[in-house]
Amino acid sequence: MMMVDTEKTQSMAKAEAQAKAKADPKAAQACLAKGNRYHLEGQYQLSLREYKRALELYEKLSKNAAYHLNVGVVFYDDGQFEKSLDCFRKSLSIKPRNAMAHCNIGNVLKMQGKLEAALKEYRLSYELSKKNVIGHTSIAQSPKGATSMETVTVERNSWNGLVGCLISLDLLEEALDETNTKLSNGSDNFDALCLKVLVLAKLKREDSKECEQAVCKVLEHYYHSQETIKSQRGNNSQSKDKFAFDLDDEKRHLFGFVLSKC
Repeated sequence: MMMVDTEKTQSMAKAEAQAKAKADPKAAQACLAKGNRYHLEGQYQLSLREYKRALELYEKLSKNAAYHLNVGVVFYDDGQFEKSLDCFRKSLSIKPRNAMAHCNIGNVLKMQGKLEAALKEYRLSYELSKKNVIGHTSIAQSPKGATSMETVTVERNSWNGLVGCLISLDLLEEALDETNTKLSNGSDNFDALCLKVLVLAKLKREDSKECEQAVCKVLEHYYHSQETIKSQRGNNSQSKDKFAFDLDDEKRHLFGFVLSKC
């Protein structure tokens, strides 16, 4: 008669059940969806809890660059910069030459005041994004600046970060060169126009013809956006100092300067 090791059999069954539980991509996806929702609502601890649960349900996420990118963005928005940096670097180790990860690393380093290191990351991200080497498209979007969803924004975010660092490091002529390059070939890139005006003002060239032309183009963008929004909202009147589109604090301040030139 064959002898059965009941204890061993039960142990094996338990291990199989645990393995199965850790390979449930459908349940993991549900947790990721909850994590994304909590993140956008600003409930960062709940978001991190759901991401952790997703990993417990589906261990293969540990080798997914987008997963680590998303978790890093939540840590970033929660102000846990070292943890976010670890996540972004983990994402990069899985998917090298990932423009999103480099841009987000740049964001963290900038927040930590490490501007030269941040500048290096932004440059690399910008060059990769121009070549469409985005990396994994992520499934969460940060309301505070870290790039994690729309691949189309990576080039913009990395370029803005790059020029922002140049300005902060007082490398103004180099920053001006970057804006002029961006505006070459007839482009009227709104970010580049705004930053060009800012750089020219810092260079004490706010009364130059070059600055005047840039200001005029910024205003054209502004009023065009206002008219578009009015038509979408039924022509509700808005004063020109109420911006209907999203600008960060520095650009809001810049607009005060631009509008004062009218």
